[in-house]
Amino acid sequence: MFYGDAIHTSAFGAKTNAESAMEGVRTNEQLKFLASCAKTSDEQKAGIKRQKGKAVIFTIGDSTVKNNDNDIEGMWGWGSVIDEYFDSNKCVVDNQAMAGRSARTYLDEGRWDRVYNALQPGDIVLIQFGHNDGGAIGTPPARGELRGNGDSTRIVLMQANRRNQVIYTYGWYIRKFVGDAIEKGAIPVVLSHTPRNQWTDDEKVIRNNTSYGLWAKEAAGEAGGYFIDLNEISAAKLEKMGKESAAEYFKNDHTHSSLKGAHLNAQSIIKGIRMLPDKRIKVMIND
Repeated sequence: MFYGDAIHTSAFGAKTNAESAMEGVRTNEQLKFLASCAKTSDEQKAGIKRQKGKAVIFTIGDSTVKNNDNDIEGMWGWGSVIDEYFDSNKCVVDNQAMAGRSARTYLDEGRWDRVYNALQPGDIVLIQFGHNDGGAIGTPPARGELRGNGDSTRIVLMQANRRNQVIYTYGWYIRKFVGDAIEKGAIPVVLSHTPRNQWTDDEKVIRNNTSYGLWAKEAAGEAGGYFIDLNEISAAKLEKMGKESAAEYFKNDHTHSSLKGAHLNAQSIIKGIRMLPDKRIKVMIND
């Protein structure tokens, strides 16, 4: 909320104050005209799939969570197939992921706000970032954050709008998602990102357990969320089938999943959920 002292706001603080002002405008009968001028957007509105008496499982992340997802020969995200593994009598899945996003840009664009505002007690949030988080910060594609899970910050001049922005660590953004979800009574589950089709010379899939996987685990633990090592679970499956067969689970490059790969990752998440101590999530899995 604040940056540098107890008075001046960060970008998040400024946004929160602006939203508070607009809430006041909307609730003031004398300001109806001004309220009618407020910008509205139904783009990928969160929570519209909610059904009475059922929890909503929100998924947030990048293109490995949600892709085109409409061509059996194309690229798919696990968030668009994981509903097949949950009991539709108990929950619905709302895939709010967006291709090309990092944890920071997902937050900056207001996408997390839509999910946050839709959350209700008992909902679940599956959180997976990391594929797009290591690149440039201020210059295109301007998706990166500071590495790690600490509390470091840096002021960066963003080339696109010529504004300075406070940038936090990858772990900070994950901790924010987790803390916000808990605040709303939801259950946050952080995932290490899906493995890439990249192998060592001794035929092992390269893991992310010393970088984004590690930081995701640390952030989840510090903020009070659950963690599933999706990267490790799926990588072990790929190694078991071998490098040649594993290629069928990817599409176009070493990162994006085929439909077959999306199902493999969804099944890995279900396996991870079964290992969690929280029965509230386990009971939603199809038997």
